[in-house]
Amino acid sequence: MPAHPSHTLRARRAVLTSSVALVLTCSFVFLVCSFNPKNKSLEATQPGYVARQRFSKPSVAFCGLSRPVIARANPISEWMGKLASDSPQSTTNPLADWIANLSNPQPKADPLKDLKTELLDSLEGLNEGARQTEEQKQIVLKLVQQIKEKVGSEFGSDIVSKATFNGRWKLIWTTEKETLTFRKAGFFGKPFKAAYQDIDVVSGKLQNLIEFQDGYFSLMSALSADESDPNRCNFKFTSAAAKWGNFGPFTLPPFGKGWFETVYMDNDMRIAEDIRGDTLIVVKDAAGSPFSVPE
Repeated sequence: MPAHPSHTLRARRAVLTSSVALVLTCSFVFLVCSFNPKNKSLEATQPGYVARQRFSKPSVAFCGLSRPVIARANPISEWMGKLASDSPQSTTNPLADWIANLSNPQPKADPLKDLKTELLDSLEGLNEGARQTEEQKQIVLKLVQQIKEKVGSEFGSDIVSKATFNGRWKLIWTTEKETLTFRKAGFFGKPFKAAYQDIDVVSGKLQNLIEFQDGYFSLMSALSADESDPNRCNFKFTSAAAKWGNFGPFTLPPFGKGWFETVYMDNDMRIAEDIRGDTLIVVKDAAGSPFSVPE
């Protein structure tokens, strides 16, 4: 049976009233949530939101109410931006650096070379050992000991058979008292100039020469390699001579014998220790003439 027209009209009015009430209720709730300070502060703490700013434009309308647009940040963009800002900015090209290192390799550290350089630096101003304090002397001896320990078994043996061993060596430091006396006082008023050691193992000769201004003192010895220690040489004095100005050379009676052991040697420096416990440091005098004496 069809519904009475009055009943249908009342039903339509009820539906319309409910719809309007629902719209008004939603609009009211939306308005309260949008402008409630508490909700606003909570919203500001949510990830992905930035602080709300009030603009006159742009705005959007919903159910006749206007609210400002809320800018939302992109969390991934923020994270990548922060990572980029925190990371140090590199201005070099790793590949180019690697290729440059291959083309120009850095020299490897050489502790022995560094010790040698330090030793030579420590001898500056010591006048072959004649002008030094006890502390300076001990520094030199300590460096010599460190060099000996560093070379160790790597130093090798049979040094005296090497061609470098032969020739003229110039004294740069010693603990030998006789030589230091000549270095300090000269030779009867003749100032000290230099001291040399000439070696020829093949011919079996050794000369210790001290040169003065207009004079010299020379001590010749027979030289032989030690049979038990290939780095040691035995010597025996054979003759001595001296010259002072226009007088001489004078022949002096030689006496004595001993040995010296080379504890370090390269192409331009040699360190030796002798039977009396003295230390000798000499450098190669390539321009010198072995077994010669001043005119």
